[in-house]
Order: sequence, then C-alpha cells, then structure tokens
Amino acid sequence: MKILKLITILLFVLVSAASLPAQKSDDSVKSAVPDLSGNWILSESKSLADGTKLTLKSGNQSFYHQIVIRQELPKITLADHISIEAVKNGQSVKVLDQVNAAVYYTDGRGETNDTSQTTKSYSLTKWAGNKLVISFYSEDLKNPAKEKVTSLEFELSKDGQTLNVTTKDFSGTDPNNQVHFVLEVKNRKDVYKLAKQ
Repeated sequence: MKILKLITILLFVLVSAASLPAQKSDDSVKSAVPDLSGNWILSESKSLADGTKLTLKSGNQSFYHQIVIRQELPKITLADHISIEAVKNGQSVKVLDQVNAAVYYTDGRGETNDTSQTTKSYSLTKWAGNKLVISFYSEDLKNPAKEKVTSLEFELSKDGQTLNVTTKDFSGTDPNNQVHFVLEVKNRKDVYKLAKQ
C-alpha cells in the first residue's frame, strides 16, 4: 500500500511538472541581457541635462561622477561616487565626497535601500529589452498609496564602451523632464573589488 501511495505521488509530481510552462533558466536570462559590469566615469562632452550640455565645472568648482556596477543576475550592485572639488586660497579642497551603494534585483521582488541614515529608497527593477530600468517610488512597494517618483534607465552601447543613463522625473508637471548621462568605461575588470570599496 505504501509503495502504491509513493508511486501515485511521484506520478502526480511528474505530470504536474510536465504541464507547467517552461521557464527560462538563469543562464538563458543572463545571456539574453547585456552585462553592465564595470567602472564607469561621467562624460561631460556627451551628457545632456534638459537638452543642454552638462557642465562639470562651475566657477571654481569641478564635479566628478563614477559608477561601479557588479552584475550577478538577478542581483546588481551599484556603487555611486560623487565628488565636488573647489579651489580655495589656491588649493583644491573637496566640498563633497560621497559614495552610495545599493543592491537591486531584476526578478521583480523590489528593493529597499538606505540612501542616508534616516531615508530609504523604494524601487522595482526589471529588464525592458536591453535596458535595465529602476523605478523609484514614494512609499514601500506594499503600500497602495505609492507613486512612481523617478526612474533610471541603463543601456549599454553596442561596442560595450559607453553606458547611457537616462533619469526621468515623474513628480512634476512636465512628463518630458529627463536628464541623459553618458558614462564611458574606465575598467571592465576587477569589478568585484571596486563594488566592495
């Protein structure tokens, strides 16, 4: 009797598994999307803010922006380094030197990341074709009152040397309010070490 019960259970499991739709394996998803891993530096000459050229220098201040991405699908670690230097009394002084690191998941589970000691960001990450899209919300994703505030879209150039990043602002009245950043590759190796720093 026990053997008959085990055979029945085994057949039920096999039939149920055979009737499920085929799911893409992690390997097929990994090969279907571009690898954004690398150390990326903001290009002043190619970036646009509201249709005008982005300027990394203003008066006596200079701006530096670097993004390090480590991609191990479905996990993507993004470390964002922003530095502003000013010349005071003939010497270069750092006015701001800030690194923010966050983890995103492309499988739709949603993320909560600390943006400061008191602030959290709520996001949902997915692939839209070859673009990685991170949508940020005003509230926790479980809250029905949440609203999409901004989004980031990452798209790798065909030669793998340029990363195009578009930010879109949904909180204002202008639906076309966006900034287009172009990041050029600094290094596509040793990304694990860079992302941990």
